[in-house]
Amino acid sequence: MKIAFFGTPELSNAYLRALLDAHYDVRYVVTRPDKRRGRGSGLTPSPVKRLANEKGLAVLTSLSEVSERAESDPVDVSVVVAYGRIIPKDLLSKSLFLNIHYSLLPLYRGAAPMERAILAGDEKSGVCLMAMDEGLDTGGVFERRVIELDHMYLDEVSLGMTQIGVDLLLEWLKDSRVLSSEPKEQSGEATYAPKIDPLEYRIAISGSAEQALRRVRLGRAYLSLSTKKVIITRASLASGPAGEAGSVIEVSPGKYGIAFKEGNLLVDSVKPEGRGPMDFAAFLRGVREKPIIFE
Repeated sequence: MKIAFFGTPELSNAYLRALLDAHYDVRYVVTRPDKRRGRGSGLTPSPVKRLANEKGLAVLTSLSEVSERAESDPVDVSVVVAYGRIIPKDLLSKSLFLNIHYSLLPLYRGAAPMERAILAGDEKSGVCLMAMDEGLDTGGVFERRVIELDHMYLDEVSLGMTQIGVDLLLEWLKDSRVLSSEPKEQSGEATYAPKIDPLEYRIAISGSAEQALRRVRLGRAYLSLSTKKVIITRASLASGPAGEAGSVIEVSPGKYGIAFKEGNLLVDSVKPEGRGPMDFAAFLRGVREKPIIFE
């Protein structure tokens, strides 16, 4: 079976490695063009391009190149994992395009399905192996598998879903099963998962501790203290009487949290602006301004 692989971030590399380890004939890799990461810096290749170069694979970064290659070197299956661009209609007709989507479609179509499921407080989500069409995650589904979110953080959810996705992909490619099967149309009401706006990472003290924890689980949520951002990296809900919203409370000896309008958040670790991760109690000891009130 001849395969083309489309992907860009580090997450995609788990799938590319799995295909290579299983000795599939990956004819070429398609990824986003090199990007300039900072002022005065050189161009940086995507993680997928770096891996492809390491493995000696042909790398294409323009869709016009891909269209030409699809004619001269046709493939049976094109695997798309977090590529980051829309696949044009004429290219979709060249082979079976498979996509691994991190939700139970038709729920959370779009760019941020894991993040939106966490923010919604969903108890479960899943992974779908689907055939791509012209729509936004509207193609038929070969198989879906459920994963319990169980208060997991985004990095943990991503790891678990990737393990499931790799297994699904290899199982359906084995013996060309995917080429002899028909995907099932999606059923049910569709919901959408737009990319997370940076402002959504700001935690609202005027809200509930439960809502705050959902944002914390995304890995970049923050409060402000004396105009500086403090990212909360690990936390959990805490019982007990609520204090003034934004104030620091002692949940148990040596353990501290932050009071919200509704409920309390036990904070284990933080990453203050311009500094590395640290224990919350150690951070509090270094704050000179008293009383400590987060905003």
